[in-house]
Amino acid sequence: VLVRVTGRDRPGITAGLLHILDEAGAAVEDMEQIVLHGRLNLGLEVIVPGGRDLLKELLLFGWEHEIEIGFEVAEEPVEARPLGHVVTIVGERLGPDALGMVADAVAAGGANIERIARLARYPVWSYELLVSGGDPTEIRTSLLTAGAAHRGVEVAVQAEGLSRRAQRLVVIDVDSTLIQDEVIDMVAEAAGVGEEVAGLTERAMAGELDYEASLRQRVRLLAGTDASVLERVAERVRLT
Repeated sequence: VLVRVTGRDRPGITAGLLHILDEAGAAVEDMEQIVLHGRLNLGLEVIVPGGRDLLKELLLFGWEHEIEIGFEVAEEPVEARPLGHVVTIVGERLGPDALGMVADAVAAGGANIERIARLARYPVWSYELLVSGGDPTEIRTSLLTAGAAHRGVEVAVQAEGLSRRAQRLVVIDVDSTLIQDEVIDMVAEAAGVGEEVAGLTERAMAGELDYEASLRQRVRLLAGTDASVLERVAERVRLT
C-alpha cells in the first residue's frame, strides 16, 4: 500500500505514524519526506499485515492531528532501480529556465528524475537531482550543450553511492576562479605598488617570467604592508 501524508508540519507526526506501523507489524519498504513552506509531504510504501485494521488506525491518527492521509493499493511490485547518478546545479539564482534546462538534458540522456532537493540558497542557489537510467555521458553532453546558453550556471554529474557522500575535500583555484579578483594585485594597489605588481602578474600569466620567481618578486614589493590592508581587501572581494 502506498501511503501519502500531507498537512501542516510539526514535531511528532512522522514518529507517531511509524509507531503505529511498528505496533501493527507492518513493513516499510520505502519512504520519502520533504517539508515545503511548512507543509509536510511524506510518502511510504508499506506491506500491511492481516488481522488488524491498520488503515483505519492511520486515518484516525490523521484526524486527530489534522493531517490528510491517502492510500493507493499497488497492484504489482515495482522492481528496485539500481543506483543512478546525481546531477548538481549551482547558480546565483536558479529559476525555471535553468532548472528546466537540466530536466530537458536528463530526459535527452534517457534518464528519469527520481528526486529533487534544494541544497542551498546563499551565497548561491543549488539543487540536487537524483536520476536513474540513461547514459551519464549523454546526460553530460546534453548539459554542456544546453548550459552554454545559461551564463552563471554550473552543473556536475556524479555516480550515486556512499562513496560520493564520503567526499569532504574540494581543491579549487581561488583568484579569478572562485573569486573574480587577483588578491595580490588588490593588496598591492592598497599598498601603493599596484602597477609594479600587476605588471609582474601579467608577465607571469603570459609565461614571460617563471611563476615562482615572479611571485617572490611581487611579495617582496609588499614587505612592510600593514595587516589592516588585508581586512579592507577582504571586504572588496567578489565571488564568481
